[in-house]
Amino acid sequence: MDKVTNGTLLEKIAQLSKRRRQLAFLIFGAELLLCGILMMIQPKFDATTVVYPTGKQTGAGAAALGQLGGLASLAGISIPQPDSVVPVAVLQSRDLTRDFIVDNDLLPVIFSDQWDGKKRNWKEGLLSQPPDIRDAVKYFNEKIRFVVEDKKTGLVTVIIRWKDAQIAAKWANEYIASANTRLRNQAIREADQSVKYLAAELDGAAVLSVHQAISKVLEGQLQKAALARATEEFAFRVVDSAVAPKKKSTPQRTAIALVGLLVFTLGFGVYFIFEAELKLIRSEIRDALNRKNVAS
Repeated sequence: MDKVTNGTLLEKIAQLSKRRRQLAFLIFGAELLLCGILMMIQPKFDATTVVYPTGKQTGAGAAALGQLGGLASLAGISIPQPDSVVPVAVLQSRDLTRDFIVDNDLLPVIFSDQWDGKKRNWKEGLLSQPPDIRDAVKYFNEKIRFVVEDKKTGLVTVIIRWKDAQIAAKWANEYIASANTRLRNQAIREADQSVKYLAAELDGAAVLSVHQAISKVLEGQLQKAALARATEEFAFRVVDSAVAPKKKSTPQRTAIALVGLLVFTLGFGVYFIFEAELKLIRSEIRDALNRKNVAS
């Protein structure tokens, strides 16, 4: 074997050896990084509550009032129309989230890593301003509470994702109760306003047909107010209450471990390819040296 070929093979051996070491360090570093990520990621649990919307309760009587409006306008009477609120939309509203956070004093809980429990104040040295209710509402809506509606069955699933399974279940059930209370109070308020208004209009109604129509709607509003006051599950009927989950929802350690194993396997596959190529080159060098010795 001439010097040029010998030098080229030796350089190739050196390059492959260097790459082999780099690959080994890369595999080892990737596994360490993966283990570190698994250790750092805080596990979270999904508590789910399944409910069935009972209807647009806050808009009950709106159709009857609409029918009455045309008739009443002939007699110079203006009938107010209550706002119709879709209950499912309320579950996703910022207003309900804000009230839920404030009522349960969840701001320090959501941002517990920035809260000093002993001093009952935000930790000093924060790079930005302490979090406020706007930050809590945004985080709650994007990271904690999820609403899934099944269009076929009409069932709505409310998911609360949190690091404590018991707390997640507690929040999921209380969130539905808070939504029911909010919509029930709104319905009572609207019904009471309508009753007050209709009672005044009833006294001044000169046309018999309008008087009868107002009496009919007034009766409906009284029934609506009574129903709202007597019904706790006013807007959402609970099908399945949330219970503390046993299994974590995140992180998916099994999936991450499988990915890590795949990377590990592929890395060592490439590593052994390098090793096989090095052995082949060394074998070629030995054969060439043997042939040279024989020839001499």
